[in-house]
Amino acid sequence: MLRVCLIVLAAGLACLIVEMFLAGFGVFGIAGIALMVAAAVIAVVYLPYGWVIVAAEVLLLVAVGCMFYFFIKRRKLQGNLVLSETLNDDAPMRGDISAFVGMEGVVRTVLRPFGTVDFGWKVMEVTSDGPYLDKGARVVADRITDGKIVVRESSENGKGE
Repeated sequence: MLRVCLIVLAAGLACLIVEMFLAGFGVFGIAGIALMVAAAVIAVVYLPYGWVIVAAEVLLLVAVGCMFYFFIKRRKLQGNLVLSETLNDDAPMRGDISAFVGMEGVVRTVLRPFGTVDFGWKVMEVTSDGPYLDKGARVVADRITDGKIVVRESSENGKGE
């Protein structure tokens, strides 16, 4: 019975390790947990020293958890799992683009007449209020029209007002 318990334990651990490399909480994760529980039950019921195996299982689970933690840190995956952005008082609420009026930004994609502008803390899709503007040109958000930010060339470019 010891062999059966150790085989079930090893299979459960293998399933949990496979689950670490797959996205989501899927079949391998559920199977691994079920096999670990089954190994604990087999150990406690059929073996006189079953508590030793259960303690080993707990240590293995802690080790797998630590491996998972360091795997995420090393692969820089925590950004996908944990929100790293914070709200600040200067940033407008989502959907409130009126706060951009009067702000200056840098064109990230050529405005023909639509494109994107980096306002320093937020990249927004905008439309140009005049000629096409090249990447890197400085613009000022002039007004909001039909839910879009309309920009004009900044006077710092030497061509604007």
